[in-house]
Amino acid sequence: MENISRNISILCRRNIFHTVFFLLCVISIVATPTYVSAQTTYLPRYTSKNGLASNNCYYIHQDKKGFIWIATDAGLSRFDGTNFQNFTIEDGLPDTQILQIKEDRQGKLWFLALNGQLSYLKDGKFYNRNNSALLKKLNFNTVIVSFLEDKKGRIWLGTNSNLIVLWDGKSIKKFVSPNINQQFTNAFLHEDEVGDIYSYSDESTQKYSGNSFSLINNNVNPLSYMTAFNAPNRSLYYLDGSGLNQYQNGKISSIIRIPDNLLKNMSGYFYYDVKEQEVWLASNNGALVLNKSGKTVMYLQGIAVNQSIKDNSNNMWFATNQGIYMLPNVNSRLFILSARNTTPEDKAMAKRLS
Repeated sequence: MENISRNISILCRRNIFHTVFFLLCVISIVATPTYVSAQTTYLPRYTSKNGLASNNCYYIHQDKKGFIWIATDAGLSRFDGTNFQNFTIEDGLPDTQILQIKEDRQGKLWFLALNGQLSYLKDGKFYNRNNSALLKKLNFNTVIVSFLEDKKGRIWLGTNSNLIVLWDGKSIKKFVSPNINQQFTNAFLHEDEVGDIYSYSDESTQKYSGNSFSLINNNVNPLSYMTAFNAPNRSLYYLDGSGLNQYQNGKISSIIRIPDNLLKNMSGYFYYDVKEQEVWLASNNGALVLNKSGKTVMYLQGIAVNQSIKDNSNNMWFATNQGIYMLPNVNSRLFILSARNTTPEDKAMAKRLS
């Protein structure tokens, strides 16, 4: 893992220093309320020309070993900081279009495909319905939108239809809501601190009683399965019409207020940086980051962003329809200089950096 992180850091510096027209600088923000354009920030971009499976990227995940995995419409890519390795149906994937990547506590990587089928990678081997009796059973002809491993090691799956699936390691149990107005469509699944399981769907909030789900009202209403996140401490971070909230120990706390127009423009997954207290929003017009003070910064304006994540080296990664981009950590960040405003001293420094 250390070698992979080092490779990513080296690659970051290499891209920076080989770019003559970029110069390290410090930006001071003095105006309030704040909306800052960050279009001058240099973000390295990786595409199929660099070895990526496809430029149409849906999802990014960094595994426990440090590898960066990218889900695309033409299979998977794994990035070690130097090279991309690609995987397709021929390698054992259930479909060319992989929508999400999840990792369980045993280190298995699960791949959620557009055709509704599952596969996972264990000890370097891909498993699918053709070589796994379990995965043959976990085939529902519906798209899986959420994945949860609970305290007991059971796997819960939410789908884009009226179906929730539970696998306890031995058997599979399916849950279908009989009420047309209280279905499980696009259910996001959450386990709280005491082990209770909740389903947050487009039409209802329901709690698992040990045998079945029943309707409840706890005032937790995520905008969609893309706007909810299970934290390691088993609290729930989610976006609703007011902004970012945390549900913990039965209580709701408002974390960051988000303007309504920004929420309406979201088109992908959100990311919350707990340490920095910043929320990242993905939209068809770029990626936005907001903090508690109201400061808003935009990156990749005009580019459709599907997801943002932070890696172990504090670099931000963006899955887009034009490849993946990396925003280096704050200590390695550079900014593009306008040719009109470049002084001889700037050019000399840029030459030294190159």
